[in-house]
Amino acid sequence: MGIEALIAEANKSKVPPIVLVVGDERLLVTQAVDAVRAGTVGAGPRGFNEDHFDANSASSASVADAARSLPMMGKVRLVLVRNADAWKAADWDELIRYAEAPSTSTVLLLLAEKLNGSLKFVTNAKRKGWLFEAKTPDERDLGPWIDAEARRRGIAFERGAAESLLLSIGADLGALADALERLQLFAGSRAITDDDVEEVIKPIRESGPFELSEAVADKDLPRCLSIIDSLSRAGNKDKPALVVLALVARQVRMLALARDGIDKGGDGAAALNGKMPPFAAKKLAMVARNKWSAGHLFRALKKLSETDGRLKSSSGARGQEWRVMEELVLVLCA
Repeated sequence: MGIEALIAEANKSKVPPIVLVVGDERLLVTQAVDAVRAGTVGAGPRGFNEDHFDANSASSASVADAARSLPMMGKVRLVLVRNADAWKAADWDELIRYAEAPSTSTVLLLLAEKLNGSLKFVTNAKRKGWLFEAKTPDERDLGPWIDAEARRRGIAFERGAAESLLLSIGADLGALADALERLQLFAGSRAITDDDVEEVIKPIRESGPFELSEAVADKDLPRCLSIIDSLSRAGNKDKPALVVLALVARQVRMLALARDGIDKGGDGAAALNGKMPPFAAKKLAMVARNKWSAGHLFRALKKLSETDGRLKSSSGARGQEWRVMEELVLVLCA
């Protein structure tokens, strides 16, 4: 089940005795922890009935002992374990035994980025409805996610504004949540408009990697070079050239899929079904039809592969990786 189901139950104070959250989407993990905490021991400061463990340093036996302890001056005890994927298969034996008869006055919350689905604890959790996934929604599901998050925050959108927000941010739930908060503060009680997104959000995303992939799709060489210059000057370590290249490569692959669909007699958008929201697929298919030939896309994909190899073998000299990226966009935007 998804985190939304867990949050809905936690809001009714109906949290199962064991909650296993698996996934690496930080926003969803944070929302899950906050919801379970509020639905058990309350959202206030940590008290007597809350224990936190890290599986990198804590044994499953110590966690099970804490879970079996009775709450103090309260009805429920919360035992939170982070990095549960650090335990080996044998380390789960104690918790498997605990799960056979979990305490009725404790909620055991385990967090892991990835777990072997064949582990007995995991299969039991899935069968009993204790397993919840914290994964970034597929691109086609991002629109519904924004709608649900907006309703939760009491935000209303005018026609087209939510789509503009998604196009501006992309598949980054943390950034989307931050954008919703900014837009809510800016718009107040009125509905958010497309102009609000243009004024509040797009300047924040200006000259970013997402913008570069859009500029490449539009074959806007001056804009591409300007964005690369901004990235190189910023020295942004969390957006190195290889990460930016991955975003550009994905955009070109989507263009290639759309172009192939068009050449086979379709509209191109159908070939992108399930890979991005319908409105984004329609827009990209139009770009592919008007600006990209099959031959140019073939050369573009070869150049992307060559650039990947050059970046990975780069000596790391200052600015060298961005010069490689400049050479790439000169070919892509030809």
